[in-house]
Amino acid sequence: MLADAIQERDVRRLAAVRDACKRRAVAERERLLSPERVEVEGALAAIVSVCEQALDRLTRHATCAIERGSHAHVFLLGVACRPGISNSDLLAAMGAHEPEVSRAGRRLVERWLAVKRRFGRVNHWRLAPAGERAYGHLSASQHRPGARRAATAARRRRSHVARSQFA
Repeated sequence: MLADAIQERDVRRLAAVRDACKRRAVAERERLLSPERVEVEGALAAIVSVCEQALDRLTRHATCAIERGSHAHVFLLGVACRPGISNSDLLAAMGAHEPEVSRAGRRLVERWLAVKRRFGRVNHWRLAPAGERAYGHLSASQHRPGARRAATAARRRRSHVARSQFA
């Protein structure tokens, strides 16, 4: 459970494991004799430490910038709407070339936003917990008044800065 939570970057499950280990350590302090207690407390403290390190790293790197309308954005929306969607279905839905779809999927996997499972010769995609949060964030910002205008203005500023650097 701990390895899955870390691999999928599931902050809620990591926090639940950490809290359960802390509660268990308190309960074991009162129940066990001293030699056994030291061993159990050490093991539980190690698990709590791993959880806290993982939570620290995950929350520090949790922000991800996905541009609205980019291939990554469309890919994320496709996987969110149809968990288990295959590469060929994504290719048809996105209307993009195969390398673009492949790159978008690889980038989402690298950011821990999507998970790819292979069954035979077919890949099936689903959102990782961080991807679900990113999808929720994108959906919420889409309905916010002025969000599209602010995103467009930010994109223009970035492109102006990029052009001025290479002029």
